[in-house]
Amino acid sequence: GGEDALVPVLCEVKGQVFTQVAISHDRVMAFAPARVTGVSPNCGPTTGGTVISISGEGLNGGENPTIKVRFTFDLSDGMVESRTGRGSIDPVTGCVICRTPPVDLAMSCGLDVSFDNGVTFTSSGIPYDYYVEPSLTGCSPSIIPADTAGQKMAITCDGGFPYPSSSLVKVLFTSKAAEEEEVTVEAMSTEDGILICEIPPLSVADRTVVVTLNGQQY
Repeated sequence: GGEDALVPVLCEVKGQVFTQVAISHDRVMAFAPARVTGVSPNCGPTTGGTVISISGEGLNGGENPTIKVRFTFDLSDGMVESRTGRGSIDPVTGCVICRTPPVDLAMSCGLDVSFDNGVTFTSSGIPYDYYVEPSLTGCSPSIIPADTAGQKMAITCDGGFPYPSSSLVKVLFTSKAAEEEEVTVEAMSTEDGILICEIPPLSVADRTVVVTLNGQQY
């Protein structure tokens, strides 16, 4: 019973899960497991190469972590398969950045992160969708008078567009004229597999129309 005697203190922690506990002579520190809560963009083509930003809790990974991002999906025969990509920490946002690996088929998969070179992963399973890049088949109107700005254009592709409209779905009008002019507009909707957008103000020129479903890859 001197001044240096240890005094036990009882505390109650409800509804928390901890992966590690560090104990010193005067304190106890408990570390909650990392958890993925979001990914942006949440879709990309099967060819891979989409740069995604993964947000969550406890994603700092400690000092010099070796980060891997796992994409897990169910096969038609009931088996489970996965692909992995190498990740890094964005020093500005604190999010995990990863370039998506290619896959063979369009599918939805669950996304998780490892900070120990793939030994252990988070168990969040945040959805990420792979799609086949759309092959455009036409747009209407295909001849746009100079005063058509503000009117609607319908764009079609083989098999129809796979996703509903979002702020990531954009239409790019490009020109090979002497003065390069590119104008991007957000899609208004995708109705029955047809993408609808508003025609922007354009100068007179031959143009190519291309579409992105994830805000990155056209």
